Amino acid sequence: MKRSSFVLLLAVTFGATAPAWPQANEELIAVRFGMIERINVASGSADLLWSLPIGTPPPARMTVHRDRLALLGSELFQQQSLLTLHPANGSLLIKLIAGVPFNGSAIRALLADAATDALYVSTATDLYTLDPSTGQGTLVGPFTGSPYSWEFVNAMAMASNGDVYAIGRADAAHRYAVYKLQLTTAQLIWIGEIVMPTGSGGRFLDLAIPPTGDWWASFHEIGLIPSLRGLWRITPGSWQATQVRYVDPPHEGLAFLAPTQQASYCTAKTNSLGCAPAISGEGFPSPTASSGYVLRASNVRNQSTGSLTFGISGRAVLPFGGGTNCVAPPRQRTTVAFSGGSPTGVADCSGAWQLDFNTWMSQHYTLPAGTTIQAQWLGRDAGFAPPDNWSLSNALEFVVRP
Repeated sequence: MKRSSFVLLLAVTFGATAPAWPQANEELIAVRFGMIERINVASGSADLLWSLPIGTPPPARMTVHRDRLALLGSELFQQQSLLTLHPANGSLLIKLIAGVPFNGSAIRALLADAATDALYVSTATDLYTLDPSTGQGTLVGPFTGSPYSWEFVNAMAMASNGDVYAIGRADAAHRYAVYKLQLTTAQLIWIGEIVMPTGSGGRFLDLAIPPTGDWWASFHEIGLIPSLRGLWRITPGSWQATQVRYVDPPHEGLAFLAPTQQASYCTAKTNSLGCAPAISGEGFPSPTASSGYVLRASNVRNQSTGSLTFGISGRAVLPFGGGTNCVAPPRQRTTVAFSGGSPTGVADCSGAWQLDFNTWMSQHYTLPAGTTIQAQWLGRDAGFAPPDNWSLSNALEFVVRP
């Protein structure tokens, strides 16, 4: 049973001023063969995050909606589905899509409007809003405004300033039209062309636009030049396309996911072996996931115990155990963690304390989305005489996500 002793603490701290967070790059997430991957934007290489369960409708296009990954399930018996995946642990919800006629053309694109919280899907020729709770689609209208009578829309994405862009299909010269898209009217405004290598033939499967820099796109070459399949970067304005990496089959969906707001602060106490324990956070802190955000202290004395102390009343610089307590009271301490590392008889800094904070929240009490938390690891250090026989990491401040 969850305890509720943190309620008063929450009530008196919600009005605190939000800290200034360091700039962090958004993560490029991709889907291929039912695998959710994280793309290295320097090399285009991929790391596996999750494999979707067997039987899941094969996912295609991707966007970020309400801090979740939203994907289209590929057409099955002329019906498609909306997949909603939790970025913390990959848990999945599936909703069948209704109200979007198949008409020989499956849904090709998926888009979330961050300003209005609306979700959109499109076939090759029509734009729809989509209710994520019911899967019901409602027609906005047919795409209009293209100078090409044969135009299809294959991909849509929203820039950080709220502008929406769409990419069409190739003409005879292997040019792919780029449009601004008016979501309220489904009007296309032609702004340029992406020129692909001569002889290519295919289509862009999905588009993702970061806050700054080149766009990212996944391209499927039909067969004339298979080496063109994979990840591409598109420079806005010049519309120059540059292949980053050959991927075959290419990714069916791409989206940029905002990073967790977190920043380290304060100073660790150098332990009796001359090492400074360092705190880090990895993942997606969320009260709606039972796992997926690991707080770790590395460079820790081996075969030692420690626990995480945290609070939501702000940062502190308080003398404690020969070092600094960096978390303002009142504070909560979690269960004890064992550092491991080199075996007993060897004294070094090969150990690490770690805790999945989402798991801990799910077992104790929920901290709502938007809560700013300060956390620090501490443990005993037998190399120091009491009362200074403590080991303290630096601290980490982070914001809980939905």
